[in-house]
Amino acid sequence: MPVPSEPLRNSDQLPAMIGLTLLRSLEVNETERLDFAEAYLVASAEATGVGAILSFDRSIDPVKTVSRIEP
Repeated sequence: MPVPSEPLRNSDQLPAMIGLTLLRSLEVNETERLDFAEAYLVASAEATGVGAILSFDRSIDPVKTVSRIEP
């Protein structure tokens, strides 16, 4: 997968990355009982290595793979 500093739009691996992110979103949705939007944020943060999500939604807090920062 491309590193976060590489432009994703120029990556030939973008379709695979999107597919894996969607699959991970479904997994997070089921295991963590998050709405899909929050699950997608978690999966995207994991995939890009960001590690934190800026959100008012406290339902993200139990997820151990990312941290939530309240704006």
